[in-house]
Amino acid sequence: MRTSTQILQESYDYFKQHIEVYFGIYCISIAVGIVSTYVLKIPTELTGITDPSIIAAFFLTTLLGALVQMLAYSASIYVSAYGEGVTLASAFARALRRLPQMLLIGILSALAIFVGIILFIIPGIIVSLWFSCAAMILLLEDKGVIESMRASKQLVTGRLGQMFSYVLLCVGVMILAVIAAVIVGIILGFVAQVNDLIMDFIIYLLFFPVTAVWYIYFYRVYREFKQVTENEATQFAPQAAATESVSN
Repeated sequence: MRTSTQILQESYDYFKQHIEVYFGIYCISIAVGIVSTYVLKIPTELTGITDPSIIAAFFLTTLLGALVQMLAYSASIYVSAYGEGVTLASAFARALRRLPQMLLIGILSALAIFVGIILFIIPGIIVSLWFSCAAMILLLEDKGVIESMRASKQLVTGRLGQMFSYVLLCVGVMILAVIAAVIVGIILGFVAQVNDLIMDFIIYLLFFPVTAVWYIYFYRVYREFKQVTENEATQFAPQAAATESVSN
């Protein structure tokens, strides 16, 4: 199997080739968050966060933002898988058709991971690795929710250490991105006295390449596991056939 750094480099190269589509997906994914933050800011300052209408509006915009984020993730996976054949509109159209199943797989995976974390954390990490490919299998292999979760577990079982190393690199990159965003925020907010809206926009831009490459990276990790599994099946098939013929 290829190393995590090799897959990361390939993901970055692919991102540069399709940057326009990923940028469109990213803009849509953050639009709800930006709008809701500044739309709710004025009434919150006037009536306070305890106002029931503000709480309801905050809950609804948070829910809408989560749905849009899920759509953006699904659309990014389609672009990562099919490349030139997928436009921004077609990617979101495909993602919208699979949204209910994506919601269900997200809820079930989160519950399983939560139970695992309660059982002394390590089981939660193992469960999260088991189901790390479930969403991509659901989107790309046209399987049901439970079937996708089972297929993901089967794909990763026996290679948990390799999957953990892939995830660890991504987590490390995200931590570095967060540290960079904090430093930029401090410089813009306290040193340059930049307006909050402009500062948020700059930080969102900073996270754009990291987020896009993250989506591509995990698709390519899934593809790597899929190819290795298929190669092993092809390799062992003649041996199994030969053994069966000898036994007969």
